[in-house]
Amino acid sequence: MESAANPTRHKILEILVESPGLGAKALADKMGVTRQHTAYHIGELLRLGLVKDVRAGSVVIYHVTDLGRTVLKRIHSISAPRTEEVARDAAARSAPSPATPAARSAFHQESRRLFAGARGPRPALLLDRQGLRR
Repeated sequence: MESAANPTRHKILEILVESPGLGAKALADKMGVTRQHTAYHIGELLRLGLVKDVRAGSVVIYHVTDLGRTVLKRIHSISAPRTEEVARDAAARSAPSPATPAARSAFHQESRRLFAGARGPRPALLLDRQGLRR
């Protein structure tokens, strides 16, 4: 499975699942790499039994085998939880920091709303009187 997890081979398997019956040139064009590069990786996938070739005269097209589909599903099941974890981490990092102007403004608005009906000195006045705020 490690050989199939190679990014180029993984991409070839995915493309062939979506568009079965492509040749090396068509695969290379879809991937933006040379035909020779693609042919090398197709050779490895053939050797592993993950794809099969069908010859029609001078044309050779490729299809993903049942084993190839199983391996691809296995790769996805292993990588999916990690992908979700990375997405959650990225979302947490892009969340507004409490130090951003928008967050401070929201905090101050909420504070004013909470203390609008409160008796006694306002928190800002207490800070001023204690010399903590200028």
